[in-house]
Amino acid sequence: MDVAYLESLWERQREQEENFQRDLEAASDELRALQEANADAVKEAEKALVEKSTDLQNSLLLRHELSERLLQTEAEITTLQDELRRQQCHASSIDAADTGALVNYGDVTATGRASGHAGPLVDL
Repeated sequence: MDVAYLESLWERQREQEENFQRDLEAASDELRALQEANADAVKEAEKALVEKSTDLQNSLLLRHELSERLLQTEAEITTLQDELRRQQCHASSIDAADTGALVNYGDVTATGRASGHAGPLVDL
C-alpha cells in the first residue's frame, strides 16, 4: 500500500471523526435545549395545574358557602312565612271577634236587652 493512500485514508478518517464529533456536540446541544424547554414546559404545566387546582378549590369553597347561605335564607324565609301565618291567624281572630261584637251589638233590642239575653238592661 502506498503511504499517500494511507495518509489520505487517515485524513478522511480524522475528518469523519471531527464531523462526527461536531454532529455529536450539535445533537448534545439540541438535546440539552430540548430538555430545558421540556423542563420549562413541565414547570409551566405544573404552575397552570396548581392555578387550576386553586381555582377549583376556591370555586368549591364558594359553592359550599353559597349553599350554606341558601339553606340559611330558606330557613329564614320559612320562619318569616310561619310568623306571617301566625300573625294572619291572629288578625283573623281579632277580625272575627270584632265582627262578633258588632253582630252582638246589632242584636240589642230597642228595650236595651240583647235578644235572647236575660242579663241586665244596656243603657245605650
